Formats: sequence, C-alpha cells, structure tokens
Amino acid sequence: MAKTHVIDGVTYVEVERKADIDDYVLITWFGGEIVREVRKVVRLSQFDGDFYIDTPIDNETYFDAKDDKYKTIKPLESEECCTVDTSQASPAVIEMLTALSRKIVSLEQQLRDTQRNVETWAEITESNTHYIILLDERTQVLNAVSKFYEGDAE
Repeated sequence: MAKTHVIDGVTYVEVERKADIDDYVLITWFGGEIVREVRKVVRLSQFDGDFYIDTPIDNETYFDAKDDKYKTIKPLESEECCTVDTSQASPAVIEMLTALSRKIVSLEQQLRDTQRNVETWAEITESNTHYIILLDERTQVLNAVSKFYEGDAE
C-alpha cells in the first residue's frame, strides 16, 4: 500500500515515479534542513547530467531528484478512500464504520494541531537557544572585564 501524508488538512499519496510538470511534490530536504512542504512542479531541467525540478518558491530554486530531496505525491480524493458498497452491509456495520470514520477525522485533526504546536514550540526553543547563547557570550565578556578590574584593585 502506498504511503500517505496529511499536510495542512489534505491527504496525499506517494507516487513511485519521478515528478513531471504540474505534479505535486513533497519537499523533504532543502538548504541543509529536513522540511515537509508541498510544491507544484512548474519546470524540469538538467544540469551536469543531474535531473532537477523547479517549484514556485522562486524561479531559481532547484531540488536534485538524484539525492531524494522530494517525493512525488498526488492529492487523495475523498471519494477514493471513502466509497463503500452498502448494498450487502448490515445497518449496524454501516453505523459502526461511520462512527469510526468520524473518530479518525477527529484524531487526524488533533494530530495536525499537535504537530503544529510541536513545530511552534521547536521554533520558540530554537529562538530562545539563540538568545541564551548571546547572553552567555556577553556574560563571559563581563566576567573577564570584572576579573581584570578586580586584579587592578588588589
């Protein structure tokens, strides 16, 4: 079964092929960092024998397909995953499946909210770490100056 990704409330399924123009891709690596961004391919190019895709971030942004920096994906239409032939199912089974479907949708929303919260806290932590490093550097300078003047006082 193909791997699925839920990003910004849309379910995508991975497609086992290189991206083509107008395909959607899940960017997994950019600028030395792991990312999860969905982009639409607007142009294909080759440079020094390597295959690249261009996405709308800007006209000069390339992702090297050879290094697996993206996955080709397609949006999963709701009817693809949720059509059921109810002609031979009992009403109790249909009711149970409906309740389970509602629970899954609720859990997916909770997961998206939790992921968003984790990403927000990670950004805050990264920002705070930066400030702590700056404060530590300043404190070291102040300690050195203080020790210098303490030495003069003796």
